[in-house]
Amino acid sequence: MIEAERAAGMIRSTETTVAYLKGGRSPRAVALGPTVAHWQTLRSDPGAKFDKEVTIDARTIKPQVTWGTSPEGSSPVDERRSPTPTGERIPSAARAWRER
Repeated sequence: MIEAERAAGMIRSTETTVAYLKGGRSPRAVALGPTVAHWQTLRSDPGAKFDKEVTIDARTIKPQVTWGTSPEGSSPVDERRSPTPTGERIPSAARAWRER
């Protein structure tokens, strides 16, 4: 489950995530034991109410190429799109380019 607001969210780790990281895909300096223990404490507040719950089948999403730190700055790998002020489809992204 992800709790999100517009462009940010948090996902509680799963055993799949932990196994992936333990397979050598985390920085060596990271002590996974305490980190994983902390992750297990992350939960929704009791009685939390959500405006909307959405389930997405990630298998239907093409791999993405990203630039910047916002999901607005991304595109499927097979789409010909470059980040430019005039090429942005989302008004806030185009505005951000103009303000640079």
